[in-house]
Amino acid sequence: MRSTEVSRTVIVCDTLAEMSAAAARDVASAAADAVARRKRFAIALSGGETPRPLYHLLAREYRDAIAWDRAEVCF
Repeated sequence: MRSTEVSRTVIVCDTLAEMSAAAARDVASAAADAVARRKRFAIALSGGETPRPLYHLLAREYRDAIAWDRAEVCF
């Protein structure tokens, strides 16, 4: 059995835009780390209105920063 150390941080944002920007940075960082370690990354995307701004940021501002060809995306 493999053990993995996980660190958690609580980030408090005043607006949905701030939360989306912070989440986009975290997704990009986690994706880059996973690709460097395992040559791929997986992400599960939820529906609804709340994550929509995040998805727009990922598609626009992080389009070239994330190795989407290495992604496994689940909806």
